[in-house]
Amino acid sequence: MPDYLVCRPEMENTPENFSIAVLILCSFILCPSYGYCQEIKLSSSIGLSLQEAVNLTFKNNREIKVQEEEIGDTKNNKDKNG
Repeated sequence: MPDYLVCRPEMENTPENFSIAVLILCSFILCPSYGYCQEIKLSSSIGLSLQEAVNLTFKNNREIKVQEEEIGDTKNNKDKNG
């Protein structure tokens, strides 16, 4: 017979084991859960149409491109000046 099916003396149904099991069960049921999910409402969220979102994306991409060019120019000037 496999070991996990054998009733061990330390696993007997004693009043002490029963009270511990009830205490653990009650602590799970009665204690509030702090890990629940909650939707967070951001007041700074903006409802955009698809066209507005696309336009905003292109604008951001242009700004990033300009910044990358400025960084490249700075590196080139730094290399030239040593």
